[in-house]
Amino acid sequence: MRDDFVFSLPPQYSMIAAGEKYYILGKMPRRQMNISARLYALLQKLINGRDEIELSNKDWQNLFTLAARGYLKINRSERERQNYPKVSVIIPVKNRPEDLKDCLNSFNKLDWPKDALEIIVVDDGSTDETPQIAENLGAIVIKKEKSEGPAAARNLGAKSASGEYLAFIDSDCTVDADWLQILIPWVESPTIGAVGGFVASYFTASALDRYEEASSSLNMGKRLLYEGNTESNFYVPSCNLVVKTKVFQKVKGFNPAMHLGEDVDFCWRMRSFGYGLLYVPEGRAWHKHRNILGQMLKRRLQYGTSEADLYGRHQEKKKLFPVPLSSLVCYIGCTLALLSTDWWWLLLLIPGFILDINRKLKLCRLIGEKMGYKDLIYATFRNVFAFFYYLSFHIIRYYLLFLVIIAIFWHNLIFWLILSLLLAVAVDYKLRKPKLNFFSFCYFYLLEQIYYQTGVAIGCYKHKYIKCYVVKWQLIK
Repeated sequence: MRDDFVFSLPPQYSMIAAGEKYYILGKMPRRQMNISARLYALLQKLINGRDEIELSNKDWQNLFTLAARGYLKINRSERERQNYPKVSVIIPVKNRPEDLKDCLNSFNKLDWPKDALEIIVVDDGSTDETPQIAENLGAIVIKKEKSEGPAAARNLGAKSASGEYLAFIDSDCTVDADWLQILIPWVESPTIGAVGGFVASYFTASALDRYEEASSSLNMGKRLLYEGNTESNFYVPSCNLVVKTKVFQKVKGFNPAMHLGEDVDFCWRMRSFGYGLLYVPEGRAWHKHRNILGQMLKRRLQYGTSEADLYGRHQEKKKLFPVPLSSLVCYIGCTLALLSTDWWWLLLLIPGFILDINRKLKLCRLIGEKMGYKDLIYATFRNVFAFFYYLSFHIIRYYLLFLVIIAIFWHNLIFWLILSLLLAVAVDYKLRKPKLNFFSFCYFYLLEQIYYQTGVAIGCYKHKYIKCYVVKWQLIK
């Protein structure tokens, strides 16, 4: 397992020993992670490529946590695989003959031994030729007379599977030839219960396609993510998910009563059993997203309605929001200045910047490193700007419609709301790099936020549960 990966520090990062304290330090942006002496020594050995190291479960948890937070790079090694565990691919489907044909044909090119692979199609009450196509293309077909939804179909497929690993994919997806070659090594880690891979956009022709390519809710991003049994709401979608069979059985699979958010529920329950959940931005599945605007927006609304149900079932989960004190002071000053048009509130930017600069200077003194004032001011500006963006995005994501109503009666709110929207959409446009112009991106972006938060409100009313609006602030001094 250890030989499957190569460990390194990201560019601009270094490990520092300062007396009896140990850090991983990032120069730009300026950030730090306190680590133990044992982890410091372990990282030195791993980065230098020593082969004799035995990693404990706790070591793997620490390494994945560091990688998820950006302090460590973990890449798969290029060594040739010696053994191939059996993998059962499970595909739920209903009335999608052409999509299923494309899906199954992609497995013909899969770089995995045929004797270590079984493909199970669970037909969820189709009324067309879907099951016949699956049989003609060599899949094991399980037919259900009555449709009960994808969660129940996946469970039925898993019950019949004989593989050591269960690979879930949707019928409207195709996979790359190296799909399992990439994902299996990650899920083989003793601490990992399941791993999700990258979900790419199958369609790219229209403006909506290109928006989905950059902003799909199934796209989990370009960096490794990891969580164990914590309060966080991290999950991976079931359209590209590999699970240890024994873990799936222990967690008792997907909740068959759920027709929305069942993958989120599964991931949260699995993590509560102490298994780690990992996302890696590779091992691609190509998803045929809804490329008609009305259908896409309807799906976003449906996703929104599932929030109240999920947080009602998992009241231990929280929307965690790290809040640097320095950035919060700056945000309060800017917000009060805009809402009251009393620009003296902007003077709060001074103590806000001083707090952040002072924190960085303390770290520099601790590790015996100097940092120029231009670099200090730039690093502080980056931190404050990042906080402004994250808070603005959350406000636009969940409260835009409520605030628009309030702005009708309190006109000072309008300018603040417009600036928050422009900040969120501009940063997302810059980060996601969609292949469409800014105004088209704004159009789809705004519609998505409106439909999603409408769904959240409907779900809260339906389930009589509003705590999914509650954010847990984590003050960082």
